Amino acid sequence: HADTFRTCTDFISHPREIFSDKRGNKLRIIFETSSLVVEEYSIASSYKLDLTERGLPFYLEKGTLEVMKNGKVIDLIHSGEERFLPSCLNEITFVNKYHVPAVFQTWFIPL
Repeated sequence: HADTFRTCTDFISHPREIFSDKRGNKLRIIFETSSLVVEEYSIASSYKLDLTERGLPFYLEKGTLEVMKNGKVIDLIHSGEERFLPSCLNEITFVNKYHVPAVFQTWFIPL
């Protein structure tokens, strides 16, 4: 039963936006418990992602993204592909290759 699940897991089922900017980029939490957070990013232009605290698994649901490090393309990710983004990258920039936002999810255990 959903109410029992919510009670024993501290489950938040209502997505909430936690970031948006003038370039059309958005970040929202789509699933959150005390032991797991799933974030969804919508990238309309470019977005810097800080990986200094942790690496992240990554799934690109829609679009195509260039992954840039120090001004150089280090990867090209297409819809339906996944990656692991290691913390040793420190900071990367995603660049959307099309006019519609690219959408991806990451998930992690809260520190």
